Amino acid sequence: MRLGVDQSRSSDNKFAYFDRTWMDYVKGRNKQSHIQEETIENARKQNSGSTIITGLDFYDVLTDRLLGSLQDREFIREYQEYLSQTFFQNAPVALIPRRDHDTVNIKVGNEKERPVQSLGDGLQQLIILTLPIFEHRDTPLFLFIEEPDLFLHPGYQRVLIDAILNEPDRQLYVFVTTHSSQFLDITISENDCSIFRCSKLVSVDDGLEHDPRFFVDNASSGDYELLKHLGVRPSSVMFSNCTIWVEGITDRLYFSKYVELLLKKQGFNYIENLHYSFVEYGGGNITHWSFLDEDGIDVERLCAKLILISDKDEGKDDRHDKLAEKLGDRFVRLKVRESENLLTPSVIEAVIRSYEDDGIELKPFKQSDYATRYLGRFIDKHILVDMTTSKRYGKLGTSYEDKSGTIKAKVPFCRKALCEINTLNDMSSDAYELASKICDFIAAENQ
Repeated sequence: MRLGVDQSRSSDNKFAYFDRTWMDYVKGRNKQSHIQEETIENARKQNSGSTIITGLDFYDVLTDRLLGSLQDREFIREYQEYLSQTFFQNAPVALIPRRDHDTVNIKVGNEKERPVQSLGDGLQQLIILTLPIFEHRDTPLFLFIEEPDLFLHPGYQRVLIDAILNEPDRQLYVFVTTHSSQFLDITISENDCSIFRCSKLVSVDDGLEHDPRFFVDNASSGDYELLKHLGVRPSSVMFSNCTIWVEGITDRLYFSKYVELLLKKQGFNYIENLHYSFVEYGGGNITHWSFLDEDGIDVERLCAKLILISDKDEGKDDRHDKLAEKLGDRFVRLKVRESENLLTPSVIEAVIRSYEDDGIELKPFKQSDYATRYLGRFIDKHILVDMTTSKRYGKLGTSYEDKSGTIKAKVPFCRKALCEINTLNDMSSDAYELASKICDFIAAENQ
């Protein structure tokens, strides 16, 4: 937003920035400059009604709306409520255009109003990026965002992603160019997202010069080569105010969903990867950490205060006792075998039916039947009337059971289950109890 001004071309900051925007984004190879009579709005609008939004005229947009019709003023009121709920933990927000210096002041809660630039680049960018999403919430929208990670903390990148995905039924299509590893997380946790990697191909041309060629491919779920492509290393990742340690990826996805629903119900606006983060410790790898071994890796030097959650694995009572002694109430052992066993019967049945034909026959069951049993084996043996009729029946003679007895293809199964968990009523009592412990921990560490 605040670029240097070429004084030799113009003393008008507004048009100096406009030169750059007009040349770089609109005119392409035609290098002629604009004329002073051209308005920002006319320069932005191109074929098919496309518009470039830079935030340059946010003051004018806000002033026109506030001095416009009742519908315009109602729009600003609703947008202020949206900002309050999304970014400021429900504290009242007021956007105030100041004519004396042509900028926008913002007032949050009982704080004294101050210029919007005092909020920092991150919140400025979020306001600019979410304005078109909110403004066009009732109409189809193609939104192109260029490198939002330039100014956004990973936590606010998550806020932006959530704002985009919050209304799955609307006709909103968002294209983002980014170098941020944070955006890769949505390839696992969201169904309506695709990640494409753009790579320069090595030329075999022996000539002195050649045109570069590029290859664009759709990345598969969990493609860790993308991290290498971005140059991401573990040392470049910073932790949040507190961390929740879980055994694997599906644990993280399930627990994150439970926590999100409960925090929303409690009225908190804590943001994942800003106020709290989930860390996958890999089950048995916990023995390499300083919880259990004085010579192990020092956890406290690596991350913020943590709570650790473990499956109810058989034959690991000694390890669990040591963890409980070391961490106290910050160690939580599940009452069920693993995270999939926290799912309610209705969610499990919905997931099964999403895999199968309408005519699949299922036996009645309740959560106590499978709480401490391998869920994949339980589905095959005790829920399916005839597992050989299942569309997932394979060469191993199973439909939902893998070699260990747990769920086969856990991540796709998890994705389907998450689509069925939309309210607290979709959670089992054990899942709610676990989420409550995690939320209490998050709240305590963010006071």
